[in-house]
This record gives sequence, structure tokens and C-alpha cells, in this order.
Amino acid sequence: MAHPLDQLEDIDELLDALTKKLQPLIKTPVHDHANKLPVADKARLYVLTTYALQSLLFSYLRLQGVSTKDHPVMREITRVKQYMDKIKSATPAPAPMKLDQAAAGRFIKAALAGNDEYDAERAAREEASKTAALEKLKALDKKTASGDVTKQETKKDKKGRKAKDKMGERRKERKEGRKEVRAKNRA
Repeated sequence: MAHPLDQLEDIDELLDALTKKLQPLIKTPVHDHANKLPVADKARLYVLTTYALQSLLFSYLRLQGVSTKDHPVMREITRVKQYMDKIKSATPAPAPMKLDQAAAGRFIKAALAGNDEYDAERAAREEASKTAALEKLKALDKKTASGDVTKQETKKDKKGRKAKDKMGERRKERKEGRKEVRAKNRA
């Protein structure tokens, strides 16, 4: 266990370091800092400053051996905590952020547009896709021009012709049936 004098020296060093860190805040009055803040942040600053001061006073009293149970500092600390709760309940919780995917896509596209390497790759992909499509079209044109048709195409054509023939036959049958009915009605 460390000697109490060593502990006191450590505390003294820590207090010196804390004083140096807090110097900018101590030099200027709190209201100068608060005037630059929005209302909610201003309220938080005042309440937290008051709480820090009351806590320091409480610690000082405890170090002096004073009973703090019925001391007015406890009422002040309780009052400040109530204000902290009020401020907390008055501030709305931040809404969960949602990514706008369309906007993100536009940002990414714009960012990549200036990238010469990416632009070259994209142009090459588009050119390759166009070339492949043109080759397929030319091959298809050659097949139809030379009459070289695959078996699948002829089967499709035969099925189509058969379906048309059946429809034509049905129409003729219906026409003949109507003629017969008219002839019977006349007689």
C-alpha cells in the first residue's frame, strides 16, 4: 500500500494538471461561453457547472469531517439533479438516421466520374457489350438471309402454322353450321 504522503503528492500533481486544462474555462466567465450556444446546450452548461461546483463543495465538506446528510449542499445537489432530469426529458431523442440510397448512388457516381481508370474500364465494358450485341445481330441476319434455320425454329413455325390451320378450319365449320341453320329456318 502506498504511503499517504505519496498519495497526497499524486493528488497535488493531478490538481495542477487539471488546473492547467481548465484555465481557458476559468479565465472567461461562464455566460460568455453560454451566449455562443443554443438554448438547450446553454441550459446544460449552466446545470453542469452548478453540479460541478456543488460536488466540489460536497467533497470539501467531507474532507473537513462535516456531516453532509442534513447539510444544505445535499439539497442543492438534489435540486440540480432534478434540473438535469428535466433537461434530459425536454430534449427529444435524435431520430435514427436513414440512408438515402439514391443520393448515395449519385454521390458515388459523381466521385467515380473523375476517376480516369474507372471511366476507361466502364467505357471498355460498354464497348464490349455493344460489340457482342452487334455480332449476335449479324449472325442472326446471316441465318435468316441464307435460309439456314435451326430445327427449333422450324418446329415453332410448324406449330404456328398448325394452330392457324386449325383456327381456319373451325371458322369454316362455324360458317357452314350457320348456313345450315339459316337454310333450315327458311324452309
